[in-house]
Amino acid sequence: MDTWARGRTAPVGDAAAAAALVAGEGSGLAMAEAYLLAGELHRSGGDFRSAFAQRTGLGLSVRDAVTGLPRIPLIAKRLIGRDLRDDIQLPDYGF
Repeated sequence: MDTWARGRTAPVGDAAAAAALVAGEGSGLAMAEAYLLAGELHRSGGDFRSAFAQRTGLGLSVRDAVTGLPRIPLIAKRLIGRDLRDDIQLPDYGF
């Protein structure tokens, strides 16, 4: 996928983020991503092209690189460890 969006369509949840299968984070990711999408739409005055453009090519490259890391056993153990955390800091859009 070379862009995060096509027209007025953008993925959220499991479609947009490759969470570990053992993490059970699909719903949480979907809510966080929907919040960010709504905030970017608000910030851009409803211009979806501008809001979607905030997801950059660099961001896609980083996503692709990071997605493959848990396949390496030593890295997976280091990333997941004994506990899973979701310390996501969401921006305040002033709603």
